[in-house]
Amino acid sequence: MRPRPPRIIVAAALAAAACSEGVGPNRVPLSAPSFSFAANGITLNESNGSLRENGRILIKGFDPRNPRLGDAVVATFYWLGSTNIIDSVVDVLANANFTPVGNQYHLVEYVTADGISMATYVATNVHNFRDSDSTPGRILAVRAHLAQPVTDGGVTISAWTGVEDNFALALGEHRSASGFDHGVSAARAGPVTVGPGALAYTVTMSGLFGLQGPQSDGYTTLGAGSDHVIKQDAAYRVFQTGGTTDPRWTWFYGGDGGTWLATTLVLNPGVAPSSQNLTVTVSTTGSNPDPDGYTVTVDGTDHQAIATTGSISFTNVTAGSHTVTLSGVAANCTVSDGASRPVTIASGDTATVSYAVSCAPMPTIELDRENGALNMSGRLIAKGFTTVNPHNGDAIIATFFWTGSTNIIDSVTDILNDVSSTPVGNQYHLVEYVTADGISMATYVATNVQNFPDAGTNPGQMLDVQAHLSDSVAHGGGKVSAWRGVSPVFAQALGAHRSASGAGSTPTPANPGAVSVGAGGLVYAVTMSGTLVGLDRPLDFTSLGGGSDAWIKEDAVYAVRANADTASVEWTWFFDQAPGTWLASVLTLMPAPGP
Repeated sequence: MRPRPPRIIVAAALAAAACSEGVGPNRVPLSAPSFSFAANGITLNESNGSLRENGRILIKGFDPRNPRLGDAVVATFYWLGSTNIIDSVVDVLANANFTPVGNQYHLVEYVTADGISMATYVATNVHNFRDSDSTPGRILAVRAHLAQPVTDGGVTISAWTGVEDNFALALGEHRSASGFDHGVSAARAGPVTVGPGALAYTVTMSGLFGLQGPQSDGYTTLGAGSDHVIKQDAAYRVFQTGGTTDPRWTWFYGGDGGTWLATTLVLNPGVAPSSQNLTVTVSTTGSNPDPDGYTVTVDGTDHQAIATTGSISFTNVTAGSHTVTLSGVAANCTVSDGASRPVTIASGDTATVSYAVSCAPMPTIELDRENGALNMSGRLIAKGFTTVNPHNGDAIIATFFWTGSTNIIDSVTDILNDVSSTPVGNQYHLVEYVTADGISMATYVATNVQNFPDAGTNPGQMLDVQAHLSDSVAHGGGKVSAWRGVSPVFAQALGAHRSASGAGSTPTPANPGAVSVGAGGLVYAVTMSGTLVGLDRPLDFTSLGGGSDAWIKEDAVYAVRANADTASVEWTWFFDQAPGTWLASVLTLMPAPGP
């Protein structure tokens, strides 16, 4: 039998009204998409619809409440006409400006017969709107732009939580069909295969005739709608197990018969994100392991601390190739096979990266020799290592004291104390000079000293350190100390250093200020006063010996720090015995690099 146009009966509008949200703000902050996977599977979140629309736009919003971020949206459009005149389908916010939202809608099915048309579009992982918001002006709406106006049309929209967010993976089988019948007519789009957990969505359209949904096939309807020309309904079913489905709509036509359209499509559920893990282990051997452990970094961004011997885990790492780096390794320690390692983690697997670290004995700084004297005058302050020379390669610290208010030292040199005062030629660098109230103190450092008898004891071959002055002093002296294990390069050896001065008439602390010192570093500190009063030394420091004459009192202390630290050196001058002024300096020297 030849198909005929549907018999149209005028009826009251039963569908929801067209989009009617109030005016609101023009813009809303963009939100990041949520994950598509839902532990409870695919569920209907929101649905809505309208008919009795005309012109070149068909639109409906999810009033009264937005769907969830990450949902999939199914939009089916109906109109009177025989061609697909939809240019595009977009989403907007239902406000005065119809602010664009920007999700992509894909045409899945278009079907037409006898002057009626139906097209179904799908967008997955929708975002850029307020999640579950019901504020007027922020409601998400779906709009079809038509190439030419229609006299009647509408749309059904539905939002689904738990659909796979990648459209290509989300869309399963889909098909459409049409037919013309008299009396009771079964409208089917045709069988489609459904996977476990998948959603089957079906929709039908015709004229104003009786309609029964596919409830007997296990489907739930979204609710029929009609205006004065069109009648439609949609239904869905989520399948716990896979299979084939061909939902049946039943249209009740009169004697003149009618035309129906039907579409069925399948949407697949989101896949639970696979869990990949990365385990990093470190084993450290040697007599001087790194004291504060290491840092493990994955791809330059994800950091975790790890003990010198221990294990850590990075969870929920993406599958694929990564780079693991071990850092914070002490200079005396070596990482076998390098600190940076490539690793590939398969989906759902746990990969392991193992490091072996070996640590050589840590270089240490030790006091080799020291000496000092006061009660000097003139234009030369000199002090030597009286009985035994230091070793070649030592560092020498020389502190000079004098009465006076300016640094009158022209140069500091070293000689052998033979009859010719043979020059030795090591370079001494001024590190600190401090003066106050007519007393002065200057500290010089030479590293990697050479050119003298190593640990020699010949009285005519002893190493002396001299300060050459531009003016004579009435009272002065010097203190020299030699240190083994200091870095041989001065620029690398010298660490933090500072000086301070003060005065008092009560017991007075003398502190040059806190300094940072690296692991294995030497802290050397010295103080002086022109007032001969009692003096308490700093705690946790070793004395190099103090000295005094009728005009000057001085003292020096040191400590070698095993670990990086901040050092604060503080004496107490008992100026309650007599008011006075103090000077103090502190410096740090770093050990030689490890082997």
